[in-house]
Order: sequence, then structure tokens, then C-alpha cells
Amino acid sequence: MVFSLYLASILSLGIDARQTIQREHRTYYREVHELNPILGRHPGDARILVYCGGWVAAETAVYLFAPKWASVATSVGTLAVQIPVIVNNRVNFGLAVTW
Repeated sequence: MVFSLYLASILSLGIDARQTIQREHRTYYREVHELNPILGRHPGDARILVYCGGWVAAETAVYLFAPKWASVATSVGTLAVQIPVIVNNRVNFGLAVTW
């Protein structure tokens, strides 16, 4: 179960990063801005990927080295934030999950 939650949270971060990059590349979404203050209003691909990579690294460290309860809490917290964001991007902006 712990690995499944970890994997789901990592995948959710990747999906959100992909959707953010997709949105930033579509010029008709320029009036829409990123809500994450760390990324800025219109982040570039590199900033999005470094930010997402940092979260993946942090979650991986917690999964590998922290107690199981900490990994579960971290993964559940990430999913609690990411799932509504991913759904919002899909519903309001039509951003599909494509690779």
C-alpha cells in the first residue's frame, strides 16, 4: 500500500507538470496564470520541471528513509492537493494527459 500511494503521488506530480507545460504553450491561455507563487505567473518549462523534480526527490527521500507513516502522510497530502488541480485543469482548460 505504501508503494502504491508513493507511485500515485509521483504520477500525479508528473501529470500536473505536464498539464502546466501544456497550458503555458497554448497562447490562448495567456490570460490564465499559474497559482503557485513559487513557479510565478507564467513559468517556463525548466522551472516547472525543476520544481516537480524537487518534489519527486523529496517524496522519494521520505519513502526510502522515513517511517512508513511519514511516507503515507506525504503521499496522501500530495494526492489531496494534486487530484483537484488535475481535475480542474481537465474540466476548465480541457488539458488532457498526453505524453
